[in-house]
Amino acid sequence: VVMALVFRKALGLYTWENGGWGIGEIVNLMSNDSQKFFELMPQFHLLWAAPLQILITAYFLIAQLGVAAVAGIGVMIGVIPFNACLAKVLDRFRKRHLPVTDHRLRLCAESLGGMRIVKLFCWEM
Repeated sequence: VVMALVFRKALGLYTWENGGWGIGEIVNLMSNDSQKFFELMPQFHLLWAAPLQILITAYFLIAQLGVAAVAGIGVMIGVIPFNACLAKVLDRFRKRHLPVTDHRLRLCAESLGGMRIVKLFCWEM
């Protein structure tokens, strides 16, 4: 629903209102922002719940396994830098992919604009 509203708003912008940006860039930026919002909401409670879950799980592991659980907890902590590097690599790939998405959205907007003109002037067969 949000993506459809964003696209409808972008199609209604005039060229002097968008500062010379193409329709593809505008829709891409707005849809990326709305997508990040949708991805954030389900994960928001993990900010407080994840550390609490890790602490409780570590406590129960140590209570059940003793000192052997410390190795597992160490591995869990040791994977954090790898996860950060992987996130940076994925962000670089996403930034490389944005121009392709801009071009695709520009073509979609042009074709929808053409369809709207055909419908407006009743040029359909």
